[in-house]
Amino acid sequence: MTERKQRWYDWPRPRNAKSRTKQATVGTPPVKVTISGPYAELYPDAERRLNEMLASQDPVVRRLADAYVAASGQRAEQRSTALKQSYGLTDAEVLVALHIMDGGAIAEYARAHGVSQGTVRTQLKAIFAKTGVNRQAALARLGAELGR
Repeated sequence: MTERKQRWYDWPRPRNAKSRTKQATVGTPPVKVTISGPYAELYPDAERRLNEMLASQDPVVRRLADAYVAASGQRAEQRSTALKQSYGLTDAEVLVALHIMDGGAIAEYARAHGVSQGTVRTQLKAIFAKTGVNRQAALARLGAELGR
């Protein structure tokens, strides 16, 4: 059996970390996080590593992972709200727009949500009309501006 490589979260903890570990982990089961899209393709082990961090017994590591998950959820919610309020997009159009803004493809979205590619294209045309852009790349730039 080969030894696994030591990771930064395996480093020795401070002496008083043991008592904090029990407090931080009582009654809080680890959450399973999924990462998809271009980020998952670039960093295929990111999902596994984040889930390891969430399951960690070290409270510092657990807090860092929780903060990352909370921040990414807040960012998505902020972008969603901004799209609805600024451009009057429907819920379905917001989902398509966010997928395209994150670098996703029409076929990938259609497959994941169980709709036809024609439906997604129709929604994309409505998004273009409401936002005033005419290309997916311009929609992605708009998403980058919303994220600031």
